[in-house]
Amino acid sequence: MNDEWAHLVGTYDGDTQRFYINGQEVGNALVGQGFGPNDAEPLRIGGGATEGNGNFFFEGDIDEVAVYDTALSPERVLAHYEAGINPIPEPSTLVLSFLGLMGLLAARRRRKIVN
Repeated sequence: MNDEWAHLVGTYDGDTQRFYINGQEVGNALVGQGFGPNDAEPLRIGGGATEGNGNFFFEGDIDEVAVYDTALSPERVLAHYEAGINPIPEPSTLVLSFLGLMGLLAARRRRKIVN
């Protein structure tokens, strides 16, 4: 996976941690209620330690980070991944030209009615 983008997701639902790569779950662990939030140290994206100044920084690019207040379902993780690889296409110039032409014709009709 070197030199390729990857969609990485980690979730925790109060019992189970899950990790996804490119929309597919690749690992999970039942940790129960013994796992808790870290309220004492900052959240670092791309840094391998939260203590002190941080270290073990990720050597690459990180884009479009999101943090949610609830665990995403496997279906939602896959949908987020698919939205990134299959973005909604831009309307074609032909469609925009057609809509513009329709707007001009409607404006001409209104002018004829008013005059």
